[in-house]
Amino acid sequence: MRDIGNYLKVIYSFSETIDKLRKTDITLDCGVTINTAAMSMMNVIDMNSEMTVTDLGQKMHLTKGAVSQMLTKLCKMGLTAKEQYDGNEKKVYPVLTERGKTVVDEYREIHQVFYTGLAELLDGYTEEDCNVIYQFLKGFDGFASEYADSIYHKKA
Repeated sequence: MRDIGNYLKVIYSFSETIDKLRKTDITLDCGVTINTAAMSMMNVIDMNSEMTVTDLGQKMHLTKGAVSQMLTKLCKMGLTAKEQYDGNEKKVYPVLTERGKTVVDEYREIHQVFYTGLAELLDGYTEEDCNVIYQFLKGFDGFASEYADSIYHKKA
């Protein structure tokens, strides 16, 4: 099947679904309502000690401003706090509070359901099929990124 229109329909649908997963608020059993983008940031914070806001932005492919906005929101929710590097007031890094750790633990349990479902989906394909799927997705991501960059640079 080489009908580009059919591929694009699936890709657009896939993109909308991923976007919905990232932006839709979920209410956890611990009573916190949060979107998965914020949860992803909390997860990265939990797995990387003493990471500055700049480091966090680089790791998540976000601007320093976007990271700061999200951290402000998470701090107001009592999920993160700021700690200083060895008394250096200018160098701070985000950490999870105890409540934040509880939220991340619950999120990981929910996220495991997604990973398990994806693994079960891939189990229906041969190793060779999975390699082809992976190579296509990786190739499409590179192509789409270059295309987006070329459009962006034309407008700039």
